[in-house]
Amino acid sequence: MTWISVEDRLPEIDQEVLIYLEKDDDKYIVVAQLSKWCYNQWAYSYGLKGFYDLDPKIEDAIITHWMPLPDKPEIC
Repeated sequence: MTWISVEDRLPEIDQEVLIYLEKDDDKYIVVAQLSKWCYNQWAYSYGLKGFYDLDPKIEDAIITHWMPLPDKPEIC
């Protein structure tokens, strides 16, 4: 998979993706989605599927790229 610039296109609303963001010389990669409930703002996962919230890291950060989540691992 390759990173997609937010200038080229954005993911679908409510699609879980990885986003790359920078804030105050720090860099993050987090699972996030564009939320229709938050006026198309980025919301990120706290680790439990379906539990999303706006985060100060995202609200004030520069989000430059995103990519779809990888496939789930195969479990024997």
